[in-house]
Amino acid sequence: MQCVSAVEPEWLAELGPMFFSIKMAGTTRAEARRQQSEHKKEMESQMAQVEEIRRKRREDEEAKRSEKRDAERGAIVTPGMRPAGAKATPARTPRRHVGL
Repeated sequence: MQCVSAVEPEWLAELGPMFFSIKMAGTTRAEARRQQSEHKKEMESQMAQVEEIRRKRREDEEAKRSEKRDAERGAIVTPGMRPAGAKATPARTPRRHVGL
């Protein structure tokens, strides 16, 4: 297929936006620029909100890690001591009977 007789303008503008653009009826260049700048400002504000959410998450995770780290550092470890609820000796595997 080497010859194209008709091309949709939206498709062409989508594939090559640096070369082709669609002129909207009833809009001037100044109005189009204004719309683009508004769209850009909106996208920047959304990105700022996302970055703020990410920053808060990182701070929360770091706070949790530091609390956990402090709790682990505060525990006094004594050789031979077992945590509460632990059995004195580990459970052994049951013996298997050989033969019948």
